[in-house]
Amino acid sequence: MNNRKLSVIIALLVAVFAIVAILVCFAPAFGADVDGYGDTRGNVFNIIFGYQGKNAVPMLIVAFVFECVAVLFALFGALFRGRLGGINLGLAGLLLIAGGIIFLFAPQLYQSANAGTIVLIPGQKISNGSGILLTGIFAIVSGVLGLYGGYRSFKA
Repeated sequence: MNNRKLSVIIALLVAVFAIVAILVCFAPAFGADVDGYGDTRGNVFNIIFGYQGKNAVPMLIVAFVFECVAVLFALFGALFRGRLGGINLGLAGLLLIAGGIIFLFAPQLYQSANAGTIVLIPGQKISNGSGILLTGIFAIVSGVLGLYGGYRSFKA
């Protein structure tokens, strides 16, 4: 397989993983508390954009925008050849890694954005749920793959 075909495959994989990272935002945002009761704060989209009187979390909005823009950069990386495609893949990789890391700090960001409006059950703590973890992991994995694709495009 020649270098151009492999670069296109890597760019498309980055785009697909980034889209999966966006779509898993429909999963529950936070985990269960100490007593095993599920957290009822909703999915990741509810946490990002605010709902039921809660505030939106600005840093999570930034991370979500990073992931959406990274999908476009990854698709442009598949369309363009050589260094221009490598730059697009590198930018997609950096945006995805930054967004994934920001998502992993979602409980702390949510608590600081909604200080005074959160009522915790005694013994309850807010932790990362499946939606936050999967969004962060898929974003970081696709970001690393994007950085590798960008490096590969510059090396060739």
